[in-house]
This record gives sequence, structure tokens and C-alpha cells, in this order.
Amino acid sequence: MSGPVDVRKLPGAKDVTLVRDAGYFPVLALLGEREVVAVLRGGAGHLGLAGRLELVRSRDGGRTWLPPAVIADSDRDDRNPAIGVVPDGTLVVAYHHQGSYDEQGRYNRTIGIMDTLVIRSHDGGHSWERPRRLDYGPLNGRSPYGPMVNFPDGTLAMCIYGMPMGDDRTWEVPKYATYILRSGDNGATWGDPSLVAEGFNETAFLRFPDGELLAAVRSPASAPNIYIGRSVDHGRTWVAPLLATEPGEHPADLALLSNGWVLMTYGHRRDPFGVQGMISRDRGKTWDRARTLIYNDDRPGGDCGYPATVRFPDGMLLTVYYSAGDHMDSYRVDGAFAAGVLYPEAQLIAALA
Repeated sequence: MSGPVDVRKLPGAKDVTLVRDAGYFPVLALLGEREVVAVLRGGAGHLGLAGRLELVRSRDGGRTWLPPAVIADSDRDDRNPAIGVVPDGTLVVAYHHQGSYDEQGRYNRTIGIMDTLVIRSHDGGHSWERPRRLDYGPLNGRSPYGPMVNFPDGTLAMCIYGMPMGDDRTWEVPKYATYILRSGDNGATWGDPSLVAEGFNETAFLRFPDGELLAAVRSPASAPNIYIGRSVDHGRTWVAPLLATEPGEHPADLALLSNGWVLMTYGHRRDPFGVQGMISRDRGKTWDRARTLIYNDDRPGGDCGYPATVRFPDGMLLTVYYSAGDHMDSYRVDGAFAAGVLYPEAQLIAALA
């Protein structure tokens, strides 16, 4: 059998809403068997100096969500979070601290005022340390992205992208590079970078139990695609990434299913606008385009997507995403939302068997 699979119509699936009039760029972290948090952007639209980071929480496996709590809010645009959970339970959030706005509050990348900040919580996200500037200077000012990765030796790693190291120009003519950056002390200090790919930006990592890493990297073209990179030496070196999606399908998230399949979800930023996904049965070498997964297909424009997926111990999957308001104005937050689909992994596998 071929054709798209509408995840919303799987037996046991449920649509959920995380937050309204906020919710850009959500990233997820599991804190327990049924507790999950999402860090996302509020206070402004896709752009705006009022942008801040908020945390929303579910204690019932993603079915209902508590009101948002502000975790980072400064006189700059606080945006683009990455999140990790280390073995002692500490939550680590890194984010972009963007000040490149003119006197009228319009974003202007040529101004070049930006830092990278890190905050940590030792009580499940209820209180946070003061923000600290990323202490690895050559990559300060670049942007984190997505879920962080834990290694067996205690290393925490994250994606960070932007101008290549050694190039301190403003982003007048973007020349992106994406890196994996490491911390050996639960996110307190960072260093030991490895180049993942030049000419790419937002990157999602997935670590297999045997240590192999996948990277879903976004090209910065006018109609970007996702490419898949691979590392067998803990992210030190990477093979050249191979094309995985069509133009306008980006950025991506990667999740490992219990049967070894890889789930890649991505924004579908061309008509029909929304969120889609694909399955790989061979660790990301090939993708099943004949059975595209549909999570949302009713958005009015391309300011949507940035999906994130977690798997609960009971076998339920939660995939969340954002959409701007129907006006598609980058500076307006009204009408924006973060939502998702909660669905049984077993039903997804059965539908694709």
C-alpha cells in the first residue's frame, strides 16, 4: 500500500495545543515517564526585540499543558533555543541573544550585535541560573538549534551554526557553517568543536545506541532542503551530507523508534503548508517518500514547522510544531501557536508496515 499517512487519523491519536499567541521554534525534553517540557519563543513574532523564551510543561504525557513561564527575557531578542537534560537532571538551554535591530525595531543583520547565552535549571525548569555568555569565544554569537545529545562518557553536545569560525564579519552575506560543540561539565562550559558541514545551518542530531550519529542539516538556499550527514567517530568527522527532502521541506528533527526506524519530521514550507515526515528503515540512508506522514496541512504560509518529537516510555509519540498567525506578519505574535499530535508508535509502525 502506498500514499500519505495522516498521523492525526491513527487510532489513539490526539491533537494537542501547547500555547497560543506564542510558541515559535519549540524544542522538547522528557523529564520523567509522563512529564515533558517545551522551550519556545514568546513575546514577539518570528522577529522582534520583545522576543523571549518561555517554558510550557505537561505532566500527563503531553495531553494538557500548563501556562507558559518566562525563562529568558532581556532588552535584546532572545530566540532559537536548544535544550538538553544531563544525567543528574540538570536542564541546559542555549539560545541566540540577538540585538541587530534598528531604531524602528526592524531586524537588520548588518548591525551584527549578537551573543550566545546559556542558562541551567537544577529543579526541572522551575528556576534558572543567571544567563552566561558562551565561553567558547570563536563561536559566540552563533545560534544553537534543537535537542542536545548525551554521550556515554557524560559529554553533552549541541548544534551551533552561523558564520564560520575565524570570520567575524556581520551576516551581511551569509556564509554558514554548522558545528557540534561539546561540554564536559553539564553545560557549564563549552568547547571542543567539530565542523559538521560548510554551507548549511540548522542541524538536528540523532545518536544510535552503537554510537553512530546522524545529522539532518538545512541548506540555506532560497528553497532549502534537508541533507543527511553521518559520523562514526562521535561527531569528530562527517561524510558529505546527501540530499533527503524536496525544496521547501525544512528544517528537520530526528527521532529513533523502538524498532530501529528513524523518524524525520520537517516543516512543509510550500503548498500545502504545514508539517510532514518520512521514515527511514536503514538508518537514514534512504527515506520512504511513498508513505509521507502528514501532521498538519492547513497553514496559510511558510512561517510554520520546526517540529520536535519525543517518545514516552509507554510507547506514545509526541510531535510538536509552531505556526505564525494567519496574517503571516513576521513582527506580529497574535494568532501564533504551538500545537502537536500525540499518537501511538505501534499504530504508526503498523500503518507503514
